[in-house]
Amino acid sequence: MIILDMVWPALYVADEMWHLWYLIFLTIVIEAAVIKIMFKTKIGTSILISAVANIASGLAGVYVLPLVLILWHLLVDWFLNGTFNVFNWVATFILMFAGSVVLEVFIVRWFWKLDKRKLWIAMFWGNLLTYGLTAFLIISGKYYPSWKEDYQYSKASYSYELALKEDPGAVRYIPSKDTLKLLNDGYCVLDTIWIQRQYRTYRNSKDRENVGYDLVITFHQMPEKISETYLLEFLVDGDNTSPEIGRNIISLDNISDSMMMTVNQRNSDISIGWQSPVISDTIELYRLKK
Repeated sequence: MIILDMVWPALYVADEMWHLWYLIFLTIVIEAAVIKIMFKTKIGTSILISAVANIASGLAGVYVLPLVLILWHLLVDWFLNGTFNVFNWVATFILMFAGSVVLEVFIVRWFWKLDKRKLWIAMFWGNLLTYGLTAFLIISGKYYPSWKEDYQYSKASYSYELALKEDPGAVRYIPSKDTLKLLNDGYCVLDTIWIQRQYRTYRNSKDRENVGYDLVITFHQMPEKISETYLLEFLVDGDNTSPEIGRNIISLDNISDSMMMTVNQRNSDISIGWQSPVISDTIELYRLKK
């Protein structure tokens, strides 16, 4: 596993927190108010305590905690349905939230000998605001890594039916073979394959521009327990922009009535894995006429 090529939920959380840098001021005010009420400190002292704690935890949340969580993924991803699953997202927020609270309590206690029990309460509510809003933005779909740009790109749908609602021109493709033998003696069955337009939407306009196409391949692996690990990916012209368990998305510049797709499988030698994948199949995709 090459760490430099890895992406994991904590990076998205940290990136969103970085974009929400202005939220730290609101957090400082809220925590300062709680500290003022609970410890009867002066307003200036309350703001100073809150500022020191939040700056420390903010830097840790963006630069340190995401790296620490690599260890979490190295330990648990083998037993779960990949890296980006509900359990890992929830665990990421809980662990980063808990880490920030613990760090803030430690920092404050280092400089000010305040009552620990009350301090836990103050730091808890301040961090709950920050991580709660971050979670809301990601879950609601309002977050994009390129949110600061004047435009955003559409995302591929999770089913052909949803794709038709987004793009009435979406078309299905039929594979020359729909069952693949896996290197671990299991099987992969291709479910639905379609192409939908990829749009670029501008922030201050309802206009959208067609900038390419998304080829979406959905599949399942048998027996079911095999799908707990990431075993294969599909490529067209050597490119696979978004391999996932159960779904692959390939960005295309144009479409045709037929295309060749190769199948890469993770090397069955665990010590090699994806460092040297095995090309196991070549499949032709045929456009289904409406």
